[in-house]
Amino acid sequence: MNSLQKFDTYSKRYLNDWDNKSTVRSHRKNKVQIADLSEVKAPFLIKPFLEFPEIQKLEEWQFNPLYIQCFCNNLYSVSRFEVNLVTTQCIKLANQDNYVEMTDSIRQVALAIGVDETYHALIASQLLSELKEVSGCLPSIPKSSGAQKPAESSLSEIEKKGNTIDPLESFRKSVPAHLERIAEIVMLCIAENSVVDDLIDMGKDLGTKNPFAIYMREHMLDESRHKIYFQHLLEYIWVAISEQDRIYLGEALAAYYERTLHFDYENVYQSSLRVLGYLGLEESIKTKIAEEVARKTSSMSLCDQEIVKKQMRLNKIAGITLHPPTKKLFIEKGFITNDSISFA
Repeated sequence: MNSLQKFDTYSKRYLNDWDNKSTVRSHRKNKVQIADLSEVKAPFLIKPFLEFPEIQKLEEWQFNPLYIQCFCNNLYSVSRFEVNLVTTQCIKLANQDNYVEMTDSIRQVALAIGVDETYHALIASQLLSELKEVSGCLPSIPKSSGAQKPAESSLSEIEKKGNTIDPLESFRKSVPAHLERIAEIVMLCIAENSVVDDLIDMGKDLGTKNPFAIYMREHMLDESRHKIYFQHLLEYIWVAISEQDRIYLGEALAAYYERTLHFDYENVYQSSLRVLGYLGLEESIKTKIAEEVARKTSSMSLCDQEIVKKQMRLNKIAGITLHPPTKKLFIEKGFITNDSISFA
């Protein structure tokens, strides 16, 4: 079976299941109330700092301002990112010439995902308004330089990579003109495979009263299905384009990851200071902890960073890291090692 037939078969199954599995059919039952604020938790935010005794001795309520801010930032990002990037690109995927052949079923799944993502944006916008009303919290998110979804990154991960360059436009312009549409689709695939594992785990907590976790559960059910579709899409594209186009695209991907997957001392230090700033710590304590976290993180090899591993898993699934010229580039830039193609 060729790759197009395989992808088309998968897409038909997706469409058959969509009505039953898509959370676009569900309904919100409860509004955010003042009493809910004390239940908001996002413990993954403080994982880099848990080894420090100054953090260990804090009471649970002292983390609450950080958690509420993360929830607020998450909702703000979803309300914009899902429509501005994902839904827009899904509509183009369904209706435009995409350089490679696509069946009706493949295009229809893209539209179905666009519907899901618009729904996510609507719910996030409603929740954000309610959260603002009861808490007074306003979003505070620097611009992101990567295709990683801001809504599905921790506060610190977002802030590690802030600059004003539009990653989609930058990547599109890094390939020959005939591949610009393919480049947009590749960025969509990367974005839809960037869900942070901590948020997936949060959504699995069935017994929680945490409004953040309850919201993430519904969102993650859809995102887990979207992710697989875009893995199939990237795999199909990589097979369908010519060898020369694979070389062009591999070079562009290596340059993109080099720009976005960096963890230099100053970025990690500044993002750590911002996170720690919500915890009411003395300035000297914040500085000491931020310096130590930045030192440890920036000294790690790129291929050992969890965010890098996640992106390389997608490239492995799509067959990109098995392409000799691209594999060589990824090894040279430190994203993988010669024997790390078998990572879990």
